[in-house]
Amino acid sequence: MLEAAMAIIEEHGEAGMRVRDVALRTGVSYASLYHFFGSREGLVLEAQTERYERELRWVYDELALRISACSTRDEFSDALSTMLHHTLEPSRMPYRLTRVNVLGSCQGRPDLGERVASAQRKANRAIAAALAKPQQVGWIRRDLDLEMFGAWLLGQLNGRLLVELDPHTTRSDAWNRISMQATLGVLMDPAPTGPFGA
Repeated sequence: MLEAAMAIIEEHGEAGMRVRDVALRTGVSYASLYHFFGSREGLVLEAQTERYERELRWVYDELALRISACSTRDEFSDALSTMLHHTLEPSRMPYRLTRVNVLGSCQGRPDLGERVASAQRKANRAIAAALAKPQQVGWIRRDLDLEMFGAWLLGQLNGRLLVELDPHTTRSDAWNRISMQATLGVLMDPAPTGPFGA
């Protein structure tokens, strides 16, 4: 039921998700749908939450996989660059769009906002866990708050949509280079100075 609801949201948007269509796709009765989800809104909340969590999970699993076997700082830097390059590929645009779509759906919906915030905290912790060893061995800055780095990283990855949605932009490769330089700079450069520095 959840998979069918997510597929319909992907195809027709949240407004186009009807309980009748989910029931038809799954062969499940309306009564069963309402039993499990309480209402159409309950089904939408579950579907949107799952869409967001899956996209975050892909990013932090990819990060953990790429850096888990690294034994040197150079290997770590290369693995991180490869992961970022893969994550920023144009083919990943639909997934970024999914995350931004769900974030937009939180407007005026505190229940969904709480679920998304919980998924985001989990993702931030997963990114921090993946980066704990590199931080402990000194490959990245020891003063960096890894959970907040995770939140920042996901935010800037989502931000690539700002150039992807413009059909006249021909410099998305430049955006990727800036993104990768910024990410590596935040992780590996000395602590910044100034009002927001350590």
